[in-house]
Amino acid sequence: MAFTYAPSFTGIPESFFVQKPANYFLETITDSEFVRISFDKHQELMREYRPIETLFRIATESLLIGLLERYHELMAYDIETRFKSFVKRSPHLLGTISQKDLASYLRMDATNFSKLINTIRI
Repeated sequence: MAFTYAPSFTGIPESFFVQKPANYFLETITDSEFVRISFDKHQELMREYRPIETLFRIATESLLIGLLERYHELMAYDIETRFKSFVKRSPHLLGTISQKDLASYLRMDATNFSKLINTIRI
C-alpha cells in the first residue's frame, strides 16, 4: 500500500480512527522503533493542545493527497509511466525493497518490472 521511512509517521490510520481491527497488517523491512498512543489519550491531547490537532489534520490531509495521487497513477498511467514516476519519486527504494514487492506496489508483473529496470535509464 505504501512505503514510509524516518522521520515519517506510519500506521494503519483508518483502524485507529474508527477503532476497529484493520483488514491488513503493518510490516517492517528494516529495523524499526515505534511509539504508540491510545486513542483516548490521542483525543485528549488533541482537545487540550491545538497545535497537536493541527499537526494531525495536516498529516491526514497529506495522507489523503498521497493516496489520491497514487490511485490516479494506478488508473491513468501505463506500467512504464508508473515505473518512471516511482523511480523519480523514490529512487532510494530500488536497492532496499525487493523487485517482487516493488512490482506488486506498482501493480505490474515482476517480469515486466525486471524488464523496465533493465531497459529504462535511471
